[in-house]
Amino acid sequence: MGDALRWEVFWAETLPGRDDVIGALEGGGCAVIPGRPFTEAARIFSETELIDVLREVDAVMVGSRERWTRRVFEACPRLQTVAKLGIGVERIDVRVATELGILVSNTPVPGATTPEPKCSKTLLMSEIMFPRASEAAR
Repeated sequence: MGDALRWEVFWAETLPGRDDVIGALEGGGCAVIPGRPFTEAARIFSETELIDVLREVDAVMVGSRERWTRRVFEACPRLQTVAKLGIGVERIDVRVATELGILVSNTPVPGATTPEPKCSKTLLMSEIMFPRASEAAR
């Protein structure tokens, strides 16, 4: 993490009108890097594009389109957590992420169309708890 008090968070699929999510993250001391709008359904980030963006981030909020592979995770040494917005993590290689010490979470909220506030709280809690748990494990 570049600055112990400020995480860089990439929000891969932003939702129009959800400035509250960005505000919550920024209020918690994070810098938010917005990805493409969720409405651009045909646009999927390639592995190379993900690596270019993620090399400098500590956390990412993802949707359901991109594949999160070993190549992506290994090329992004600062990445500490991946928060999936919605149900399932089938496009995230959880085994590899775990092997590399990257926390993967999701927000399965049945019937909800906007789970981002819960996800942003998970990211903020990860910022606080992950370093403590990591230190305790050592």
